[in-house]
Amino acid sequence: MKLVNSYKFYELGNKLSALRALRAPVRTTDLFMPMMEAQTALDALLKGDPVTLTRQARQDGHRLLAKVGALFQQFFIDSATRKFRFPSGDEKLEAHELGLMQGLLEAFDKSLAGELEHMPCYALERQGLFAVEELVGNAQAVFPDSLLDTIPSFVRQSVTDAGRCLAVGLSTAAGNYLVRATETMLIRYAEVFLESSPLPRADRDWALLLRRLMSLHEDASRPSGKEDVARGHDRTPDRGVIQMLAHVKERYRDPMLARPEAELSAEEAMALFTISASLMTLMARQIRIHGDNEGGGTRDKGTSRGESPANESISAAMAANHSSIAAVSAIAAAEEEARRMVSGENGEMSPFYDLRLAQRL
Repeated sequence: MKLVNSYKFYELGNKLSALRALRAPVRTTDLFMPMMEAQTALDALLKGDPVTLTRQARQDGHRLLAKVGALFQQFFIDSATRKFRFPSGDEKLEAHELGLMQGLLEAFDKSLAGELEHMPCYALERQGLFAVEELVGNAQAVFPDSLLDTIPSFVRQSVTDAGRCLAVGLSTAAGNYLVRATETMLIRYAEVFLESSPLPRADRDWALLLRRLMSLHEDASRPSGKEDVARGHDRTPDRGVIQMLAHVKERYRDPMLARPEAELSAEEAMALFTISASLMTLMARQIRIHGDNEGGGTRDKGTSRGESPANESISAAMAANHSSIAAVSAIAAAEEEARRMVSGENGEMSPFYDLRLAQRL
């Protein structure tokens, strides 16, 4: 798939029309701009911008480019010094030379028209508040730049692929990419808080990890756990994150695995995109807080933690867990907002406004 700038076709037609409008005899001083602009636009097309032409149109285009180039060399390049020269006002382009050039232009025009008539071209419509150009080329922009090196490259690529699927209306495919990206991020998250890196394959079950993370959170809520937090030895997963992970598992992942024929609607896929992007951002932020202070770090370099325990202050622990206050209600709000985005009820807002739900969580 290639992003095509359709304006380039308009620009090409405009530049070539200037050559078609010439009438003999033509003063060479009036040829400079039409010839130079036509050469530039035609050369770009023959090099594949905006599309790659087939053999016939490409051959006719090269013949026209060669003729225009030869005339430009004749009138504007000094044959002795090979430097640019501006001709005198008395020099003119003869009628037969103009006729040859315009004949080649007519042949190219016909072959190009025939090719464009049969060239597959699809217009992608805006998906609610999602800008198509962002979904197609830069969906991973949903993640803050400061966290990109904490998020595995596989996760970033999966989100990019999900954005492209959303742009072309492949909602179920987008859901699959988002679910596996979220699961990969869950494993990285569990490696940090369960102090097991790499996590054994047998322990990578989604439900098992949620139970272990919730148990760890509950242990930290007991008196002995609170004493550890007060001493700065806090490694407590966020309850809100665990709840959101459970929601994604029960609402999206499990039904898709249980029924291969299950499909996601556009509304459901957008809701999952919003929720999973917010969720992965929260996990990455907490991985950064806990992992970076372990000594080994959790950057995208193949390992997820260091050897020594985290040493966080009470305020840092409270900041890391702040999102749990409204996690459950935020999930419902995210899904409802995604539905409104599809119907366009929110009016014009900036692209990816909805993806800033991560700040609410």
